[in-house]
Amino acid sequence: MKSSRMIEILISVKFYKREGKLYQHFDFNNQKYSKYLKDSRYAVKQLFNEKIVEHSLGRDPECEYIEKRETENEIILVYESKKEKLPDAYYFNLIDYVPPNPGCEFCIYKSEKDGKIICKFQNNKILEKEVINCRLFRQKRIFKI
Repeated sequence: MKSSRMIEILISVKFYKREGKLYQHFDFNNQKYSKYLKDSRYAVKQLFNEKIVEHSLGRDPECEYIEKRETENEIILVYESKKEKLPDAYYFNLIDYVPPNPGCEFCIYKSEKDGKIICKFQNNKILEKEVINCRLFRQKRIFKI
């Protein structure tokens, strides 16, 4: 049986200014584990969204949030800004654990009663056996970092 593994994804944060708008880019291009950032079934996606909020310029009084754009390899936050000087670019790491598969064993919707496997998401449907790859999967916390 495969075990959970720790993943680390380097996020590059860069700033650009065009036509009175400030663009904050969160770039995770060409990284081995970036697929987990794009899949809402995994906890690291939620962790990434929390980090975007934490690192955003939304609390800066000189910046007014306009929109969020998502591309294949980055998230871009757009602001109206009167800032003359751009913030410096920087990096941060996302570190989390991911399960070996998106199956019942690691899912928040799985419960057991009287030795039977029950999927709470599907109105407490009783399963014959644990599913290994499920489109309804939602990762439960493996380890707290």
